[in-house]
Amino acid sequence: MCRRNKTGYFTRITKKGKRQFHRLGYVTLYLSISTNTPKTSTMPENKMQRPLAPLELEERAREIFPIEMTPEEFAGRDGEGWAPFPFGDYHYRDEQLDAWIQQFGKILATPGAVELYQMKYLTPQERNRLAALKAMIEDDF
Repeated sequence: MCRRNKTGYFTRITKKGKRQFHRLGYVTLYLSISTNTPKTSTMPENKMQRPLAPLELEERAREIFPIEMTPEEFAGRDGEGWAPFPFGDYHYRDEQLDAWIQQFGKILATPGAVELYQMKYLTPQERNRLAALKAMIEDDF
């Protein structure tokens, strides 16, 4: 059973009684491609080394990732919880989308980068809410 909480995340109680938080759609998309994606993202620099993304994945990536926003701002506002990042394992027909996803993947792979962009783009209230959510998740594990 899923319910939306005040932070906009959906809460689900697992069989072991633990709460999981996710944004609807991200989890659905991840589950739909996780069987075809390696567990660890290697994100090769050369796009020709990455397989071409299936059309369904590319369409969903366009829906999920706001390419009108910079990858840095998106990382600050919604970069928490994206590891592993299977989107970076593919190259996309849309060059702008491909560059955006690769930049976002680099940010996620850089230790401390998401936190740096959170400090830049989130208000103190948003950072406090995120810290409370992280503490709640850590208490469940």
